Amino acid sequence: MTFEVCSFSRRAMRVAAILVFLSPAAALGQSAVTEKLDPVAQALSRQLTGRSRVIVQFHGEPDVRVITSRRGVAGRQLAEGDAQVADINNTELATVAASPNVRRIAIDHPAFGTLERTGAALGATLAR
Repeated sequence: MTFEVCSFSRRAMRVAAILVFLSPAAALGQSAVTEKLDPVAQALSRQLTGRSRVIVQFHGEPDVRVITSRRGVAGRQLAEGDAQVADINNTELATVAASPNVRRIAIDHPAFGTLERTGAALGATLAR
């Protein structure tokens, strides 16, 4: 009985030691992925539901297969030539970012045209 307890505790110690040595490697790989995500995309990647419209920047030419292989929908290619708009599940953002072809993933923020600043600078608010 004592022999069985000792061999069990030795196995448990070996498993614990292996896990301790492997966990920094996994954490290092995870930090490399999160560096590719902007802060908003990092927060969204932890959500279990929803989709996000993102801009995926690539090293070189955009590879749409990286997006579509993860059930994403590729949008238009941006004029810069190395970026692609995509609609991706939040749970897949980190997986897409882990691709070696991907340089960065950022949320596609809506842009609105306005002349309010220009009007104030030109004194147009006095004319109203």
